[in-house]
Amino acid sequence: MVWALLYAAFPTAEAGASNAETPTIDVQHFRPSPDSTNTIWTDDTHIGPSGFVFRALLSYANDPLVYTYTDGRTIGLVTDLAQVDLLPSVRVGRVRVGVDLPLYPAVSTREQRAVFGAGDWRVHARVVLLDAGVAPVGVGVAGSLGLPTGTTDGLRAGGISGDGLLITDTVQGRTRLAVNAGLHLAPDRFLESIRYGDAAVARFGGSYALSSQGGVSAELVGSAPLRAPLTTPGGLYGEWIVGGWSRHGSIVARAGAGTGLTHGIGSPDLRVVVGFGWERPDGPADRDADGVPNRLDQCDRDPEDRDGVADEDGCAEPDRVAP
Repeated sequence: MVWALLYAAFPTAEAGASNAETPTIDVQHFRPSPDSTNTIWTDDTHIGPSGFVFRALLSYANDPLVYTYTDGRTIGLVTDLAQVDLLPSVRVGRVRVGVDLPLYPAVSTREQRAVFGAGDWRVHARVVLLDAGVAPVGVGVAGSLGLPTGTTDGLRAGGISGDGLLITDTVQGRTRLAVNAGLHLAPDRFLESIRYGDAAVARFGGSYALSSQGGVSAELVGSAPLRAPLTTPGGLYGEWIVGGWSRHGSIVARAGAGTGLTHGIGSPDLRVVVGFGWERPDGPADRDADGVPNRLDQCDRDPEDRDGVADEDGCAEPDRVAP
């Protein structure tokens, strides 16, 4: 039944596209974060509880690869795309490692509609250097390695790809602002005048917690080719998305929607995202009830002894023996 509905909802490719070839490039810029606090694909430096984290997101993109040739022909190479991202990961202290498994339950391409496909699997990691919950500005680094597992042209890089990002963020009351900037490296591919491959990428995300159980967010993402002029038609990509989240114990539901900002490759007319995650809450703000909040408490399971010696670190000092 679900497959029949997807098949009916996905239109056939546009007429006049029979002479076009879907290139072996990955136009899907949507690479969600495995464990961002309140945003969908902008990473932050929040250090959550150690252990297993699982996030699954279903997204729909309309016209992520519609191309206008120099002779004026406009064709849809990938016109509709349903994507499922399965994101299991493990957090150990300041380090998070995991994988992103993108699946495409339904894809409308030039050749056919409602085909099933798979994207390039990615192995990812993040290391937090400074946690914004403690420092005025959080700092971290993240990277991913894309494997050539994709099965659908237009949605696979055709070789090894990779990403490297610098993460910065700050927390002011209920507001968190985050910036990710770095590089996306991929095999060079050509689509008429466009050289598609390595690119500079940036993500900007902001969130506001309406309560301890949920809030709203807004994000802006973009990329620019490294080996082609910025004026190259179709080269610049930009997209915005607004959303929100709601927590119920260890289950977090997320949703968002947005549109492309440019006519660049991968910039959709519409994107809709829904999903859920199994993400343990941080626990009480002061787990050991010693008056030092968890984010500042270096021994958050053992209370401070309040003996006038380093009482602000949350750790009890060993008994001193007078000389």
